[in-house]
Amino acid sequence: FVLRGHSLSTPTGPRRLRSTGSKLLAHLAHCRPVAVGMDELGQVVLGRTDDGVQRSIYNHVLTLRLQLGPYAALVATDHRRGYRLALEPFTPEVRETA
Repeated sequence: FVLRGHSLSTPTGPRRLRSTGSKLLAHLAHCRPVAVGMDELGQVVLGRTDDGVQRSIYNHVLTLRLQLGPYAALVATDHRRGYRLALEPFTPEVRETA
């Protein structure tokens, strides 16, 4: 996966992202593997710290997941913490043979 501007290159081709979605994904990638809290995402991605920021982030994550389609699992919910970038579902398993 490669994020360039508002485009995410995936194994099946590029996916066009909205500005906020690309900022959100970039910040999650920067903080990986740690989960990022809603307040931090609101401040970094939206430049907001008001009471409605959590709902806004939730909506932006929902929109981003829709844009990612089969790659929606890249944005994982870390309950009670926020969101994190999850590459695990897309990393091929390495199997040992005996």
